[in-house]
Amino acid sequence: MKKSKIIFAGILLYLISLSSVYAQTAIDYYNRGCDYDKQGNYTQAIADYTRAIEINPNLAEAYYNRGRVYHIQGNYNQAISDFTRVIEIRPNDATAYNYRGAAYNRLDDYSSAIADFNTAIEINPNYAKAYYNRGTAYYKQDNYTQAIVDYNKFIEIDSNYADAYFYRGFAHYKQDNYTQAIADLTRAIEIKPNYADAYYYRVFAYYMIKDYDKAWQDIHKAEELGYAVDPEFLSELKQSSGRDK
Repeated sequence: MKKSKIIFAGILLYLISLSSVYAQTAIDYYNRGCDYDKQGNYTQAIADYTRAIEINPNLAEAYYNRGRVYHIQGNYNQAISDFTRVIEIRPNDATAYNYRGAAYNRLDDYSSAIADFNTAIEINPNYAKAYYNRGTAYYKQDNYTQAIVDYNKFIEIDSNYADAYFYRGFAHYKQDNYTQAIADLTRAIEIKPNYADAYYYRVFAYYMIKDYDKAWQDIHKAEELGYAVDPEFLSELKQSSGRDK
């Protein structure tokens, strides 16, 4: 009986030791994957995150990072699968909901995207990026009023992000609110002085209020920054303003 107890204790210690080794191995693969990730070697990063998951199927961080890399590579379905797994392991992970929503956005599944952003915001009401991403989903659905509400909230939290002003400005433009569109696009340019898109699209707002001099100034700046101006619109601007370049 005593010998059996000794054998059982030895087996138990061996299993505990083996479990510890495997757990550490999963972390080692995960950490190496992170190093490759930082270097932009995404193929090797995915391989190491996958190996970490094979060893420890509940290692949420490995699913999260692998999903993020898949997203970078444009493999949005696989990214969704990985972020779903993170959510199964950590149901209150607002970041996982936000990233999964961003992948749905890329697949034009805006209803699923908005549902995920809603959950991310419920978990973290000050999650700026989730408001921005939800605003983009609403924008893609042509729901400009709700898009503006979300961009407003994002800007309340982070007032120094040029893209938020750019897209809010474009939403105002879509609602024929050209003065506000110009104000937002101008703010985007103040934050990011070489923002070619902002110069180019501000042209249209100036055009709509018949401020042709400023429209021409923005055309020239956009071209200087390498923007290819639409020849048809350029012809219209020439005709409307009564002048050539």
